[in-house]
Amino acid sequence: MNASDPHARERLRRDLIALVLIIAGIGGLAVVAWSVHPLLFWAGLSAAAVTGGVLLGGGK
Repeated sequence: MNASDPHARERLRRDLIALVLIIAGIGGLAVVAWSVHPLLFWAGLSAAAVTGGVLLGGGK
């Protein structure tokens, strides 16, 4: 936390909540995809990994 940024703690809290919701959503979709077809599960997992990598890499 940077002392010069008074909103850093609130932003961190909001980001962590968003991350938990995103992970829960991906988990739910993975369960549904696996029940439909295992290859659909793996395709969705790969797409989530690529999207996450692009988003994390773009935050420089």
